[in-house]
Amino acid sequence: MSKEELKECIFVTGRIVNMSPLVIGNGEGDFSDVEILKDDDGWPYIPGTSFFGTVKSFIIKNYDTESKLNKTIFDYLFGSEESQSHFIVNDMFALNKDSNKDTPVEVRDAIRINQSYDVVDEQAKYDFEIVSKKLEFNFMWEIKLFSFEFAKREIILKFLKTILKDLKEGKIRIGAMTNKGFGKILLKDCEILDFRFPEHAYEYFDFIVSKTKDSKNMLKILDDDNIGTLDAKAIDRFSIKALFSIKSSLIIGKFESDISEVKQPDKTHLKWDDKPTLTGKSIRGAIRKRAIQILNTISNNAEISNDIINELFGYVCENHSKSDKNLTGKKGKLYIEESRIDNVIEDVQTRIKIDRFTGGVIEGALFQSKPVWSKDEKPNFAMELWLEDPKDEEIGLILLILKDLWVGDLAIGGEKSIGRGVLQGISADICIGKQNISIYKDGEKLKIENGTADDLERYVQALLRKLERW
Repeated sequence: MSKEELKECIFVTGRIVNMSPLVIGNGEGDFSDVEILKDDDGWPYIPGTSFFGTVKSFIIKNYDTESKLNKTIFDYLFGSEESQSHFIVNDMFALNKDSNKDTPVEVRDAIRINQSYDVVDEQAKYDFEIVSKKLEFNFMWEIKLFSFEFAKREIILKFLKTILKDLKEGKIRIGAMTNKGFGKILLKDCEILDFRFPEHAYEYFDFIVSKTKDSKNMLKILDDDNIGTLDAKAIDRFSIKALFSIKSSLIIGKFESDISEVKQPDKTHLKWDDKPTLTGKSIRGAIRKRAIQILNTISNNAEISNDIINELFGYVCENHSKSDKNLTGKKGKLYIEESRIDNVIEDVQTRIKIDRFTGGVIEGALFQSKPVWSKDEKPNFAMELWLEDPKDEEIGLILLILKDLWVGDLAIGGEKSIGRGVLQGISADICIGKQNISIYKDGEKLKIENGTADDLERYVQALLRKLERW
């Protein structure tokens, strides 16, 4: 029997749903600095190459692929210098497209803040396109097993079960700015079809031509306890999920165009999937600014402070030699989710600009903004962030920032000078390794469960020691 004789084809079908903004860039465009990939109808799609690369990187990062048997199967599925991939990933196009509706793509603005002067850097405004709603994309994978690899079928199914399990749990992200909450996807309605040759040849061709599914070809590996998953690597993790309420109002500005027939306020709160949202970029920017302020206040060592900031938030070297790849930059290790804002109302506020010399209104300086206002003291959003392989001093710094957010000393969003963006902490679940500490408000008091204040204080002390202040 020939080594290259086809013995089995496994198809995986389903739907991929983006649960947060999605950016798979097509480079600089005519209308924004970063445009996303679109099909012939102008709708976003996910290229198979992007998805394939994302899954490959995720498996390498999180699972054992170096043992001899796993390495052989990994190279068989994903390819190597000696062989091509046997894992076929189709492009994923949006389902249920309606040509009479606008495509769910919008442009978000962004700026770069000069941390020394707290103003926008010159020529540092940019914008980028995102998928602005939840979309469903068709999903189809194919794995071919030839006679030589058929003997290792159980390990191949273990790889497949691991990937599908993580996709169903939303652990795999795709596209740009994943550490700012973008690219979260879920796999739904997953079905696995198994065709063996020669006995299933007719069913195979029926499926290829007409996509007819026969229940006798269904493979239930996700429910099969006899098929395990890959051994996960030991990755330490520090995470916070905190509930906050908005003390008064909050706005992350989106400037409206004048092309609408209905007069809109000059600035409204940004939305995703038609719901007010607290963007990961805004939270991350505020946290980064406060981290720099804390380090500048308590540190005498600028080099150590810069190393901590660069490790947490990443950096880009704009003036570097292209031959030295180590100097191009580094992705930050702090990940923050986008947060849906609930229990709020939107209301227009009219503002004016006063001439400080005459005390009168400056001509043409009337404008409107439409922030969100908290209805009551109930939680308005959950803030989620995490670090992988955290150092004690990094945990200490994030805990200090959490305290500032909790007591309203660190505001989020725009128009902070008139009191917007002030938060009030309600509860927080802090996971450090295997320890889970809960903090919550009880009237005017703060209570801690499953730990003590000293358990958290030791990380702040680690930060002070790192900064040579203790």
